[in-house]
Amino acid sequence: MGIRSMAAGARAVKRLTAAGLLVALLGILAAAPVRGDVVSLRSDLWCPYTCEPDSEEPGYVVEMARAVFATAGHTVDYRLLPWPRALEGVRRGLFGGAIGATVTDGRDLVFGREPVGMQINALALPAARLAAGAGFRYTGPDSLRGLRLGVAMGYTYDNGPLDAYLREEENAGSGRVVSARGEDVIAANLRRLMAGQVDAVLDSAAVLSQAITDMGLQGDVAVVEIGAAVPVYIAFSPVDPRASGYVGLLDAGIARLRSSGALAAILARYGVEDWAARPAQPVMGRPAKSEDLPRAAERHRGH
Repeated sequence: MGIRSMAAGARAVKRLTAAGLLVALLGILAAAPVRGDVVSLRSDLWCPYTCEPDSEEPGYVVEMARAVFATAGHTVDYRLLPWPRALEGVRRGLFGGAIGATVTDGRDLVFGREPVGMQINALALPAARLAAGAGFRYTGPDSLRGLRLGVAMGYTYDNGPLDAYLREEENAGSGRVVSARGEDVIAANLRRLMAGQVDAVLDSAAVLSQAITDMGLQGDVAVVEIGAAVPVYIAFSPVDPRASGYVGLLDAGIARLRSSGALAAILARYGVEDWAARPAQPVMGRPAKSEDLPRAAERHRGH
């Protein structure tokens, strides 16, 4: 055999050996368990959307997220934070997503097509006030001027005239707007209502109703809706390269949960109806949480 033939044969053996090693390596990798992501989600206490993390009912959105991400081998790390800190952490990439956001919480955040619920602004008022004939009819921010309002620090409510009214009253120091801060602002404000420190509490209708039930205030406090239904989402971090993949998983997963009946089962545990039956209405802004964190932080220093 010539020298060239011997060299060619050696090269062929090397190629076969390398190919065999590659096939073996691929087989080992395929057999190895795939390690999924830990998707960190944050929100304040906004039950029934987001409830106590370690409870049997952590919130219907948390249960939805866990079910969806589990299909891709991921786990959800859900914890509570004051809303401004949750949003800031998501923006900086410290956390994967914020539960309960709306589109105007930040155009820089990553949103999917599928909302995780609907939200309606409402007032919690003393039932005795309504029973005594001192009813309340919301006709715009001017109709609030006779009330001391309990609100949540770091939230915005309509990204429009209602928020403008709240800022005006806060800046004027009129005492008509009383802000609560922390992870459970709803309970803090309802306690103020029962103590006569405020005349009404402004927040989501579903959240107020849940908190009233949890605190045993059903006969003492009534909820009056004052806004239109708008969608809320899990908003993902703009600096996380996995965000678009998470959005895709969530969009497809919510559709599967709905078609399989699993979504209805989750919602039934919280007494929530599927929001697909109640489409969003066009509004100037939205009733939800902080639209612009730097501006909110400037208004509410120390939070």
